[in-house]
This record gives sequence, C-alpha cells and structure tokens, in this order.
Amino acid sequence: MRNPMLFSPSGFPALIGQNPCNPQAGRFAQPAGCAMLRAGGFEMSFTPYLHFQGNCAEAMAFYAEVFGGKLTIRRYSEMPDAPPELAKSPLVMNALLMASMGMMMASDYPPGTEGAPQASVTVSHFEPDAPAAKAVFDRLMQGGEEIMAFAPTFWSPGFGMGKDRFGTHWMISVPGAM
Repeated sequence: MRNPMLFSPSGFPALIGQNPCNPQAGRFAQPAGCAMLRAGGFEMSFTPYLHFQGNCAEAMAFYAEVFGGKLTIRRYSEMPDAPPELAKSPLVMNALLMASMGMMMASDYPPGTEGAPQASVTVSHFEPDAPAAKAVFDRLMQGGEEIMAFAPTFWSPGFGMGKDRFGTHWMISVPGAM
C-alpha cells in the first residue's frame, strides 16, 4: 500500500486523499470535532494558520509542548535563491505542528511587512474531558490573559477563553450539549 503522507517540495507533509474526519480512521484517530461535524450530516476540516511578528518559532515550540506532536519549521533563509533580504533571515516561512488531534500551521510575517497577529481569529480546541481541557487552558494562559475562566457552562462540562502570551486567542472546550 502506498503511504498517503506525501511531502511537498517545501518538505511539509501534503495530505493527499486524506480526510482527518475519515470514518475508517476510527473514532479515536480523528480530531475531536469530527464526531460533532458528522452528526450534522456533513464532514469538514479546517487548519488554523497563525501569523506572528518574529516569534513564530517560540510560539510553535510552546504549542508543541502543550499539545504534543511533531513540529517542522522552515525559515525564509532556507528558500532556494532567496532574495538578499531573506537569505540570512531567522524568521519562519512556514511551521507545521502535527498532533494526534489535528494540525496547526504558522509563519512570521515576511521582513518589511506588518500585520496584527491573530487580530480577529480565535482557535477553538476540544479535549475529551474537563480535567484535560483545564490543564491545556491553564498552560496556554501562562503569561497570557484569561478572558473567561475555565468552568462548566450550560453548553459544555468545561469551557474557557483567553489570549496567550503570543497574542493567539483560544477557546478550550469539552464536547457537550450544544
């Protein structure tokens, strides 16, 4: 059988013919949101792509500590025939964190460009139970800003919302009655 995980020219895995919500993968081999999405009669998957102002490598290393998984980082300086302004740049061109519950991608803004990191995006993450979700929430909020304390709600046995020290907004949840 052919390996479904192929690599693109950049060295990052290209998920060819792979659906992270594939029913044949088994319930525990799928990202947490798949069962809820399938309950509505459709399947879909999204991958967050975060942007940073020079601290992408640090942020993604932190997320790898929190969520586990394999982190791959490519820098602008690794580009073949990179322009002079990028040839020695330590900035991240593309980072990929592959974890058991899904994947996350990120990069630094290229030199000479500006943007507000994660200005209008919140990453939502589900854990199977409240203690696991609370542990993830607490780790993400170290040095960050808690917006809504992690606690039971009418829609979930546990939910918390905040902004981490890198400027990424998070909603950490336990699946429950929606």
